[in-house]
Amino acid sequence: MSTCRQVAERLVGQGKGILAADESIGTMSTRLSDAGVDPTEENRRAYRELLATAPGLSEGVSGIIFCDETLGQQFSDGTPFPQAVAALGILSGIKVDTGAKPCPGLPGEKVTEGVDGLSGRLAHYAEMGAAFAKWRADIGVHTLRHSAAVAWLESGVHIKAVADLLGHSSVAITGDIYGHTSDNTARAAVEGLAGRLGLLD
Repeated sequence: MSTCRQVAERLVGQGKGILAADESIGTMSTRLSDAGVDPTEENRRAYRELLATAPGLSEGVSGIIFCDETLGQQFSDGTPFPQAVAALGILSGIKVDTGAKPCPGLPGEKVTEGVDGLSGRLAHYAEMGAAFAKWRADIGVHTLRHSAAVAWLESGVHIKAVADLLGHSSVAITGDIYGHTSDNTARAAVEGLAGRLGLLD
């Protein structure tokens, strides 16, 4: 695939989806152990080959996301995973983040790591045959809701409208939760009041 647009069109075209087979070595090993299978590198490889070669998989799957270990492995016939799944009509992808960790100073929030050295890893994975990459971002629903509410209020949306959008039974609830103001909001309020009192030139 030569362009990002072509890859994206192929990934989302014809009602197909992406299969995430990018569990870490630890997670995959635990799953194998729980199933009574020895969690060796070879058994992890064999399991992923079994997934990729499931009959008719390409009818509903346009891409498979692999972890670093699998992308560097080969099918039992010696064909590297990226080339083997390409022959089956499926694009290979790679998980490039290195995990979500607790964010210092923000209890309950997480930050995704792995930016350091990312450009070099992306180039390496592309050389191996990866056509796309997955970057995991840990964003909680509460975080999105809070960010939206603050953005609405700071952009001038009336507090009653924000309360309605959030499903609050009264504007008092919205005011109690989002009553803090940014410097810009406070400055605008003071300037607005000063203007009404005729204190501005």
